[in-house]
Amino acid sequence: MGPRQNQLDKKVNNVYKINMTHKIKDIGRRERKRQARIDELLETAMALVGAEGLDSFSMHKLADAMDLTVGAIYRYFPSKSALIAALEQRVIEALAGDLREAERAVRGRDDLGDDEPLVLLLRLAGVYHRRFATHPQQMRLIGGLLTSPDPVLRPDEADEVIVSMLAAMGVVSAALQEAADRGALKEGDPLERAILVWAALRGVEQTAKLGRHRPNLFVIDRLYRCLLDTLLIGWGADSLQITQAWTHINSESEVER
Repeated sequence: MGPRQNQLDKKVNNVYKINMTHKIKDIGRRERKRQARIDELLETAMALVGAEGLDSFSMHKLADAMDLTVGAIYRYFPSKSALIAALEQRVIEALAGDLREAERAVRGRDDLGDDEPLVLLLRLAGVYHRRFATHPQQMRLIGGLLTSPDPVLRPDEADEVIVSMLAAMGVVSAALQEAADRGALKEGDPLERAILVWAALRGVEQTAKLGRHRPNLFVIDRLYRCLLDTLLIGWGADSLQITQAWTHINSESEVER
């Protein structure tokens, strides 16, 4: 192979590299634009669900809100159920992020000592409680998967959402196991307990509207604390240590204010 052939090969390789670089940049640009459109669709859909509820949501309403055709939306989501599944995944991701942040906040304290396991559990339950209060439609979106009489998602979509939800509950499950390992609770299935916390708190939050008719009876904050105390005592926690854990939580809330 002569010098001229080597030079030609180098030029061909250089041209190839330049072309491939442009193609990769074009693909990256298209993917970013596509993801931006998906984000916009999900944000608008979430706003519609928050304002009107899941039962009233439709692809036609989303298309009108976005000034698009329904067909244009189907280029990003093959069905309404696929879009709802993506919404639920977003809600779960936000919940998981809040749970991890709550765990980091407790781990960052050096004044808790033996109270840490119960303080952590109360703080994690508080994440559920706050999100039910601040994002009720989003939290109902997850619950609707389990309680709707009609299937909201296809079986494979529902399975993926449930897997994500169980993964998010992993923080709570691990905290429950740690509490048992450190003697704050009796031994028990931590995932089952994490599911019970979620389901029980969801039940309490659903009584909120009844407070309009019986304000002295349906006091959500009081019912929320009573529920957690009952669960923890049932799982072997000492009532005095629970009270001390609440003291830490309340003092922390005062600092945040």
